[in-house]
Amino acid sequence: MMPWAAASRVIGNSARSALGRGAALEDTARSRTVLQEEERQSVTPPLHVPGELERVTEGVAGHSTCDEEIAIARRTELTHAPVIRWEIADCLILPGGIEARGAAQRIRRPGLRDLTTRPVRIDRALYARTGATGRYFGHWLQDGCAAALLAQPGEQVVLDHRPDWPNSTQYLDAFGLSPVPQSHLRVDRLAVLSDVGQGSLKRDRYARMRAQLEARFPGKDATGQRIFFRRGETGVARAIANEDAVLAALARHGFVVEDVAGASVGDLMRRFRGADCVITVDGSHMGHLYFALDPEACLLSLIPANRFTMVHVGYARAMNLRYGFGVMTPVPDGYHVDIDRLHALIEMAL
Repeated sequence: MMPWAAASRVIGNSARSALGRGAALEDTARSRTVLQEEERQSVTPPLHVPGELERVTEGVAGHSTCDEEIAIARRTELTHAPVIRWEIADCLILPGGIEARGAAQRIRRPGLRDLTTRPVRIDRALYARTGATGRYFGHWLQDGCAAALLAQPGEQVVLDHRPDWPNSTQYLDAFGLSPVPQSHLRVDRLAVLSDVGQGSLKRDRYARMRAQLEARFPGKDATGQRIFFRRGETGVARAIANEDAVLAALARHGFVVEDVAGASVGDLMRRFRGADCVITVDGSHMGHLYFALDPEACLLSLIPANRFTMVHVGYARAMNLRYGFGVMTPVPDGYHVDIDRLHALIEMAL
């Protein structure tokens, strides 16, 4: 496909969308396969001190509301959406999404470079990106890499690979994944997925990923330990303003501190594997813990009241971890942890 042909498709799809004539990408599929049917599951709400949810003030801007996240924290019944695979012919893949014939699925608007770059043609591929896999390490690891494992023999994988995530290459190697390096592609047969739930098929893949990491990075240094995983400078700053008081409180319960800035995947796996309980400030770095912690271990996150999210409860359940949370209140120099409530949460969990 020459650049002018690619540009014509992008412009045409944009025009159809503006006129309300754009089709859903799935409507252009040549085949549809249900890989996992819808599933229902009874669950126990995450551990938290009574009154903790009343301290929440906001959800995650642009993603969810406060009420939506609180409702997730209170659920006792879940419905896991089916996992569906569609195969679509002759797709143009850009850094910002997919351009099919008469339909598009976009993470962001195409730019001038997208209209002037000649795409590399390949036969078959599976699209493992979402709107979050290129922005958040945790979603890349738990959603993107897990989706990539559904690629069939002969299918290449389209997945974000950011160089500023130094652990990403080690994870890809451990999972046996080699994403297509080119940013602009023309794919004769492209597989796209609906893979948003945490049902049995996702849980099977998580178990496979955990086993692959254990085989690649053996060793267990934290048997029976209680660990505070210091977030440090990873991701958006979420400093604990009263950290000295928090560390003193944790020490009373036998917690040790792990500051793993610059650690390799092997170091991370060994340092946390076997731990009885890990406490950390909420964030994408928790993705390491899902694969390092043994089933039935306890994971407690300290979540900002003004950025409250329950995204991790689903991951923790899928990995068979006991999950709980505390709420931190914003103050001028970061976030404040209520020490009495922290003690109560730890006693409840342990």
